[in-house]
Amino acid sequence: MQIDTHTHIISKAFLEAAENLPGAKVGTDGNWHFIERDGKRVERIDTRWLEPDHRLHDMDKKHIDMHRVSLSAPSLNPFPAKDQPEIAKRVNDELIAMVKARPDRTRALITLPIADIEASGKEIDRMHGGAELCGVAIDANGGWGNQLDTSVQPAAATI
Repeated sequence: MQIDTHTHIISKAFLEAAENLPGAKVGTDGNWHFIERDGKRVERIDTRWLEPDHRLHDMDKKHIDMHRVSLSAPSLNPFPAKDQPEIAKRVNDELIAMVKARPDRTRALITLPIADIEASGKEIDRMHGGAELCGVAIDANGGWGNQLDTSVQPAAATI
């Protein structure tokens, strides 16, 4: 069995939340969604990848039997700490729905509201035990930058 253990996605819930970030703009350009922040393009997503059938067709072409999906960088890092728990819930519910639609082909790594350690624990408790879940993905890039955000280290140690 061939398993892709590193399938990053940008979820619809993430895009909706990104539209509300200060200085952010979400738009489309052909098949592409893009996110600009303060006039600089920071993320570009091929809209076809938002559809499960496209991912599964691509997997078939590459002879991949199963994949583990997780929210792509920048994860929830660009969002204010107070907003992260609700966004994490919506993103994780979307990831789990993807798995439930094709449990024979997909598992999920949930994302956490890493700026809020208590909320991260609650999200793990909420998601714990489902067959759809195979782990947790923690992104430490500090938003739309390339620097390591060391502020996540206490949360990662606690979790």
